[in-house]
Amino acid sequence: MKMDIQKNLGFFVVVLTSILLLSVTVSAADFSNVDVTIDGVDALDNAALVAGQTVTVKVYFTSDITTDDLKVKAELEASKIDVDDVTNTFEVETGHRYVKILTLEVPYDLEDEVSDDAVLNLKIWGGDALAFTDTFDVRVQRPSYDVDFMSISAAQTVEAGKQLPVTVVLKNVGYNKLNDVYITVSIPELNVIKTGYFGDVVSVEDDDNEDLVSGRILLDVPYEAKSGTYALQVDAKSDDFDTSKVTQILVENGLSSNVLVAGNQIIIANPTNELLILRLVPETSGVSLSDNLVIVPSGTSKSVSFSANTENSRVSVYSKDGQLLESVVLPSGSAGGSAYVVLTVILAIILLVLLAVLIILVTKKPEKKEEFGESYY
Repeated sequence: MKMDIQKNLGFFVVVLTSILLLSVTVSAADFSNVDVTIDGVDALDNAALVAGQTVTVKVYFTSDITTDDLKVKAELEASKIDVDDVTNTFEVETGHRYVKILTLEVPYDLEDEVSDDAVLNLKIWGGDALAFTDTFDVRVQRPSYDVDFMSISAAQTVEAGKQLPVTVVLKNVGYNKLNDVYITVSIPELNVIKTGYFGDVVSVEDDDNEDLVSGRILLDVPYEAKSGTYALQVDAKSDDFDTSKVTQILVENGLSSNVLVAGNQIIIANPTNELLILRLVPETSGVSLSDNLVIVPSGTSKSVSFSANTENSRVSVYSKDGQLLESVVLPSGSAGGSAYVVLTVILAIILLVLLAVLIILVTKKPEKKEEFGESYY
């Protein structure tokens, strides 16, 4: 009798265990046929990733359960790297195959190595599913040719008509040596540009040399530049790569205006060391000018006669490349016969000529060779 009870109890335990296992099996998702690609390469093939690039990870799987609140996570992990991406929650149905797409930005953190081993960790979990995990070996290496701007040093404020020294420090973050690197510094809005030769920049594998190079370029800011904030663009280029960086500078033009209206004359002084070619354009109707194109030699002035039929008529003064330099308001009518006006015009011309000469004397610098330093450290 006791033996029968023990047998029945054992049978009951087996049946109960089977029911519980069956319950777990029914509610657990078995993700089968899981395939992973990295930028189209099978993750099982030890894919190579390039630092600084964004890679696409595609995860294909089949679900044996219908459930919701699932997520897929891809994580790139190494000694100095840890980035990941996670999908939004989604639903699956039994027997169907799914694909989820994730993106990873591969960081530059390789320090002094040109390449390093890493792993791609994959996880599918959520809902009623048992979590699925897997790990794939990958290789992270530097891009073939690339540089990083370690610093761009320039004064935040520069006076119009002066030189702006720009010091650039470059680091080779690529796999290979960079030959014949050129740096171009420009202020596009002012049509100012200058290029310097920085030479070769070795790779990090060359233990005998540092992978840094520096140099300075002197940029001439034109006298006619208006006060304001401008984009300072620095381009690094060789036969193998091309990259750029933009920063901001403030240009201040504290010199007096070189355009004056006296009587029926527009008087223009040239305070620069170069020939000044200007174009005068009436902005309102009823304005006539004796000249629309004005050529003013260095240190002199020119007068343009006008007549205006209405008050507050305007004439704009443009440089030869189309940049607006000044906009002046004209009085109506003609006052050419007034002795007072004639005297005013003469005094205005003398004042502007003296101003032009003074500015030339103040801003003129002794002739010297183009300064461009190149140093390695």
